[in-house]
Amino acid sequence: MHAFKDVLHRLRKQYLGKQFTLAATVGCTEAAVSYWEHGRRRPQRELLPRILECFRASGAREPEVMELREAYDAGSMPFAATSTSLPIAAAPTFQGERQL
Repeated sequence: MHAFKDVLHRLRKQYLGKQFTLAATVGCTEAAVSYWEHGRRRPQRELLPRILECFRASGAREPEVMELREAYDAGSMPFAATSTSLPIAAAPTFQGERQL
């Protein structure tokens, strides 16, 4: 399986040409598309249906569109698996604190 950034770049070059075309169709900036294609960031999940539909409307075959979706999903991690938060300790009590 290929990385999302690589599949996105290939499909965009093949079906849309310039980054501007994808950005204008999806409703984001060219900089955002560049970040996605260089692997610096990933599009928000809410944008994925618009990205996929953009390629469908541009003539991409369904297996290519699904490859993009699968590459996106393969790079996604559930929040719990990526969380680095520490357990919350009990609030300290102070001597002489009055109980209400």
